[in-house]
Amino acid sequence: QLTGCTSLTSITIHSGVTSIGNYAFYGCSSLTTVSFAEGSQLTYMGQYAFYGCSSLTSIEIPAGVTSIGNDAFRDCSSLTSIEIPAGVTSIGGYAFRNCSNLESVTFAEGSQLTSIGNFAFEYCSSLTSIEIPAGVTSIGGYAFRNCSNLESVTFAEGSQLTSIGNFAFEYCSSLTSIEIPAGVTSIGSWAFSGCSNLNTVYYAGSIEDWLNIEFGGYNSNPLNNGADLYIGGESVTEVVVPESVTAIGDYQLTGCTSLTSITIHSGVTSIGNSAFYGCSSLTSIDIPAGVTGIGGFAFSGCSNLESVTFAEGSQLTDIGSYAFRDCSSLTSIEIPAGVTSIGDYALYRCSSLETIYYNGTEEQWNAIGKGSFWDSGCGNYEVVFLGDAGAEGGEG
Repeated sequence: QLTGCTSLTSITIHSGVTSIGNYAFYGCSSLTTVSFAEGSQLTYMGQYAFYGCSSLTSIEIPAGVTSIGNDAFRDCSSLTSIEIPAGVTSIGGYAFRNCSNLESVTFAEGSQLTSIGNFAFEYCSSLTSIEIPAGVTSIGGYAFRNCSNLESVTFAEGSQLTSIGNFAFEYCSSLTSIEIPAGVTSIGSWAFSGCSNLNTVYYAGSIEDWLNIEFGGYNSNPLNNGADLYIGGESVTEVVVPESVTAIGDYQLTGCTSLTSITIHSGVTSIGNSAFYGCSSLTSIDIPAGVTGIGGFAFSGCSNLESVTFAEGSQLTDIGSYAFRDCSSLTSIEIPAGVTSIGDYALYRCSSLETIYYNGTEEQWNAIGKGSFWDSGCGNYEVVFLGDAGAEGGEG
């Protein structure tokens, strides 16, 4: 009804109003104050209700409001603080997007919030910290993307969070630490991309729980920029894979620079893509016999990895592309006789490699499908054929 009323500077909404409709004050660019009469019965703020009210500096949302619609306060670039009433259960997509001067977002005691929508706080570049209420189960895609001054994200005790959406914290370049609640089961693609100062990740669950999180991509793991992982208040340096974990999934420990050793039990059957990418403190790995495949980039960038061995009776058949790329300290690697393919750039720039121990014959070695530039940048190395009588070698 007042859409685009650029001369409107203030408004008082009487207590009997129960909802503010879609686009009600859209583009009222001179509106500076909105007040509600005592005893307000307001329960709903519609989509685009205050979108583009670029002069609005503050608003006290009535306690009875249960929902904030999509784009409700989008582009309210003068808004500096907001308190979300306890009864609000959802914050819609884009609700506070591009509120560039928003410094403080607080949630009333007893908050019943369960979800934060896609793009909800994107480009809130003045926001420095936020505590997410315990009842929130999902953080939408792009929810805090480009909150470039966001330094701290915490979750209220008893957090029920299960999912963090794609790009949720992308380019939060001031973020130095984050807590990940124990109940999180999925983190979307690029969720922590560009978080260049994120150096500490506190995880409330166990290493077993961590190894069961589904990561959507390389930059979904908050460790990807070289952050240290803390579980139970201690830095994770040694990992013993629990018996219940039978596959090390994609991106599981990507960027975990504090990791020095990992013990993998015999029941594990696969190591996923980028599983240990950039684990620069890892020095050796013994891969169990039951592992049949090593994913692409699995150990790429493990610059201090010196040796890779496989348990007797190894069933390995595939070594993925870039699997050991830039393992510049690797001096030897053992390749089981059952391997049928070695992917592109699998040993790319393993510049210290001296010996490949192959558990088959020279004939079997020559029959392996080897991808483009699989050993480029390795220099001179010797292949020792352990399946041949006398174990004679060949030059790489």
